Amino acid sequence: MKVPGRSMPHGYLTILLGVAGCALCLIAALALRLPTRIDIGRRGQTAIQALDAMRRPFLDTEQSVADLLASPMPMATQPALAQAAHLAEVELGHYQARTRYNPALQVHVTRLTQALARWKASNGALAAAILAARTGGTPGPWLDAQSTATRDFLDVMARLGDGEAPIHRDIADGWTAGLTLTAMLLALLAYLVVLAFLAQLARSRQERALLHDKLAAEARAHSLERDLSVALSKALSGFIPICANCKGIRVAPETWVSIEEFVAARTDAQLTHGICPMCAVEVYGMPPRGTRQG
Repeated sequence: MKVPGRSMPHGYLTILLGVAGCALCLIAALALRLPTRIDIGRRGQTAIQALDAMRRPFLDTEQSVADLLASPMPMATQPALAQAAHLAEVELGHYQARTRYNPALQVHVTRLTQALARWKASNGALAAAILAARTGGTPGPWLDAQSTATRDFLDVMARLGDGEAPIHRDIADGWTAGLTLTAMLLALLAYLVVLAFLAQLARSRQERALLHDKLAAEARAHSLERDLSVALSKALSGFIPICANCKGIRVAPETWVSIEEFVAARTDAQLTHGICPMCAVEVYGMPPRGTRQG
């Protein structure tokens, strides 16, 4: 009969196949750069949030320029313009920090920074021209400055929009990589579940085979016991003719043998000689030490 602890390699094989499946999944994930792409997609989400956050300060700055043009007191609107321009620069700094993950995106960020600097300069020139016109009474010179500031503002918004496409591509690629990784992990989980099921099925089959072998061995042992019992019963059963005087046993019509020969010929027992206490008294005159039955 086989020993279960030493004849069941299925457990080790299951572990080996499970480790191989995990290693294959890891190699595929690294080959497809899934962790890196997912991280880039996450960084792209923070970058697009920073980009969207810049729109409000830019629009507030442009609104402050419009208020400056419409106000009869230009000096009163200049603090609001300066505050809006400062917020725009702060948000630009956040945007620059969140787009460093993509070197190609830095080209658009550089262009946006340059356009913002030109717009800031044109807004300053426009504010100075308006102030000079209001104090000098000549409104003509600031019209060209207004046109330049408007053109620079539109250029800033255009450069801001240029960064959206590559960021959205990064986000979409990260989302695709995340779905791919999720699908791979689900496939790996299904593989491990099927592997465990097959291992359990193989173990159950082997246990049934071992149980069958054990029951067959027990059945053979019982059969041998029965055969031995039958043989013994046949060897020493029925009427055995024995001499009333010498205790010899007749094995054929004219053939007599001793009890020792009869038992030795029909069993595996080996007889040895001794003397009972009663015979010891009768033959050797020894003091009695026991009783004899029969």
